[in-house]
Parts: sequence; C-alpha cells; structure tokens
Amino acid sequence: MPSRDAGITLSCQLMDLKDPNATLARALLPTAPTCHLHILELGTGCGMVGITLAQIFPNAKVILTDLLLAQDIVQRNISQVSKLQDFSLEFVELDWNVDLASQLPPTSDLIDLVIAADCTYNSDSRYVACRFDIIKLLWALYLIPNPVQH
Repeated sequence: MPSRDAGITLSCQLMDLKDPNATLARALLPTAPTCHLHILELGTGCGMVGITLAQIFPNAKVILTDLLLAQDIVQRNISQVSKLQDFSLEFVELDWNVDLASQLPPTSDLIDLVIAADCTYNSDSRYVACRFDIIKLLWALYLIPNPVQH
C-alpha cells in the first residue's frame, strides 16, 4: 500500500465539515457552527490543513501552530492564499514543552475545534514520546481558562 501524507488525506476529507449531517461534521462539530469558528491547528507543518479549513469556513479564525522552524513556509503559504481571499489565518510558534497560556494569543473567544494531522512527526523525538506529548498538550489546552469548548 502506498504511503499517504496525513495532511493531504485530512484536507481531502474536510469538505465533509460543510454538511452538518456528515459523520465527520457530527464528530468534530457536534453543534453546527452558527457564525465564526475559532480553530487551532497543532503541528501545522506547511499549513495545508489550516488553510483548507479557512477556505471551507471563510469566516473562521484559524491559528496555525508549530515550532519556529515551520514559520517561513507557513507564512509564505498564508501570504499566497491571502492574495486570493481575505482569510483570518495566523501562525503562532507553539512549543509543547513550554507553558501554553503564555504562547497562545489572548482571546476571549472559545476554541471550537482543535485539529492535528501528522503532528507526532518530529525527527528529534521518538514516536511514543510524541504521542504522550499530544495527550499532555490537549489536557493543558483543556485546563486553560475558557480556550476550548468542553
């Protein structure tokens, strides 16, 4: 079986989010979005998944996060897609081993959706450690006052 990039695969499936009756939409957005979604992408890489979400939900505010080394390519991709349409896309450096509240932009808005594709990839880490890190990260996001809808 040929290998597939998780970001490409996920991006291809995200159109299902437009249909509130689709299985993916019911799983990720149990309450149909009525206005602006606030989306946080973990481990954005080149930004493909977050940019796809911004195109599907043009009124969404999408924060794409990764280590600093991803910033140049993400900013370049955001710049290219923003020439076509005005999206609310922002790159934020996010180190999972540093206090999350101090790294994320202050917001009074709840995060409606946290999404990640292939975010356990880090050539400096072991796979098991990365899986544990994402569990710790999601728990820390849950504990920050009012960031994620529970």
